Amino acid sequence: MATIAQGTAGKLKRQAGMIGLLAIFALINVLAIRWLMFFNSTVTWWKIAIPVITVVGLLVVALHPQNLSAAPDSYQISAIFTALPAAGIVFSFLGFRTAIELAGKAVIPIVICRLR
Repeated sequence: MATIAQGTAGKLKRQAGMIGLLAIFALINVLAIRWLMFFNSTVTWWKIAIPVITVVGLLVVALHPQNLSAAPDSYQISAIFTALPAAGIVFSFLGFRTAIELAGKAVIPIVICRLR
């Protein structure tokens, strides 16, 4: 018959308690990630829905079609070719960095946080 050395029973209980506590924290962590993903999805849809509802509501209530046309001689096609290069230069200074940083951060969470 195996006997437990004197003074080790308390250590076993303490280790079992620590393992149980670790399991509880792991479960809380997994549930918190799932809740955060659900909450983030809800907020994202809310942020898309409110502007769309606002635009549709304003178009229904206060649409003035006469403001959507220009006088025939008030614009020239050459103005488009002047504005496009300037917009491209501004985008190259401001837009590429933001897009690259966002793309770099977006790849990692998909690999790490896959729950299925």
